[in-house]
Amino acid sequence: MNDPIRRSVIQIFAPASEHGRAGVEELQQQTVSLLSFKTMPKAIFDTQLGFSMLARYGEEAPVALENSELRIERHLTTLLALPGSGEGAPPPSLRLIQAPVFHGYSFSAWVEFEESPGIEALESGLASAGIEVRGADFEPPNNVGQAGQSGIAVGAVVPDRNEADAVWFWLVADNLRIAAENAVAVARQIA
Repeated sequence: MNDPIRRSVIQIFAPASEHGRAGVEELQQQTVSLLSFKTMPKAIFDTQLGFSMLARYGEEAPVALENSELRIERHLTTLLALPGSGEGAPPPSLRLIQAPVFHGYSFSAWVEFEESPGIEALESGLASAGIEVRGADFEPPNNVGQAGQSGIAVGAVVPDRNEADAVWFWLVADNLRIAAENAVAVARQIA
């Protein structure tokens, strides 16, 4: 896929499991507490995550959501600078949102090209060993369906109704599986 990108915006919906077991347990306990009208634990997020999307954690959270967003942005900038990794593409504008899900990242990406390559070309260009592309005839992927699966699933690839050269993408990935696979790959390189 060599279609020049003019600009892009990505909203990242992060799972509670990015905070380890403590994040998952706090979301679970908050959910149960809300349904039974009890006080919620707030040690990790310092605010209600259960049944809520967060653009910021509470002031007493051990890690600010903004810090995680900056870390992701730095890592992405480093990856884009590697030879053969999207050279010349401007870095995307990112927004990290904490989602009330246990695990699995979801991404909504808007990409504006210099000239639209067309949906079919984009889908065939994305399809690879690590990326499953679901065309219009298939249900878009979701984080629950991607649980336990390798790689990234992409679907709901549609043209923007207001910008002729822009396209929307929906992506999901099992963050626990990807982390485990990366750890195995590193261990194999060290051995």
